[in-house]
Amino acid sequence: MGYRNLFVYLAGEPAWKDAGLPLWGNEPSGVVAMEPKDLPKVAPGELPRTIDGEEFKKLVTAGEVVVLDVRSADEYNAGHIPGAINLPDDQFHANYEELVKKVPTDKRVVIHCLTGIRAEGVYHALATRGNYANPKGVQFLNNNINIANDGSFTIR
Repeated sequence: MGYRNLFVYLAGEPAWKDAGLPLWGNEPSGVVAMEPKDLPKVAPGELPRTIDGEEFKKLVTAGEVVVLDVRSADEYNAGHIPGAINLPDDQFHANYEELVKKVPTDKRVVIHCLTGIRAEGVYHALATRGNYANPKGVQFLNNNINIANDGSFTIR
């Protein structure tokens, strides 16, 4: 897309917002972000883009979703949700045609990273780049998640 000098703020959007820093350029640009109530509704049969922490916990505990962990291999190896598939986002975007085949199409898929930023990028790739048979069955966790080496996790 031609963007250069991009950075990921690993503490995530909640910490950035708590620090009183501008989001999405709204304050300096005068552009006002749409409130969730103003965002387009999902089409019938489609899941909302994001999943909240409580529903994520419930579905993971019940084994009702495939968890796609898009953190780096080092982050994944330090602790991951049991059964999660690790497809680091940088590799996923660079090798989309190959790695999209590793994302299950027969079950609901929830993508997570550390803060939601990388997960959202992979979500949008699955939803828009094609060659994925289940784009309506994918969501991403837009929260901070901390995963212990035993697979237990907390969500903020």
